Amino acid sequence: MKIILFIILSAVILCGCSKTPAIGRIQAGRDIAWLDGEVLHIEKRDGYSLEGIRIVHKLADGSEETTTADKGTFMIAGKLPSLAWWHLSWNLTHAGRSGVVIILQDAHYKNSTTNQISKTLWYSLY
Repeated sequence: MKIILFIILSAVILCGCSKTPAIGRIQAGRDIAWLDGEVLHIEKRDGYSLEGIRIVHKLADGSEETTTADKGTFMIAGKLPSLAWWHLSWNLTHAGRSGVVIILQDAHYKNSTTNQISKTLWYSLY
């Protein structure tokens, strides 16, 4: 019985328990706040495809980092086998909140000192 209880408790801690699954949080036309202060806005969602993507992160000094892309896709963070160690550490650090990884195509990144374009940019949100 102790072993079964340990396994169940371990699964809850490692897999996380979020009241709102991350996939349900990705909604078009809304500003969606994430744990680390990022705000995601998308214009259109069709399954896992996204259009009109904007991610804004306010820094402690009051400045902003903005990442935009016309198109992208997303997946649940736990579905990334090559990043399993990373997902595990983030889950433990962020109290089991579920997250997503957004893959932006032709992304534009801008802050107070940088303005750059990336062909493909992976962005994680928890």
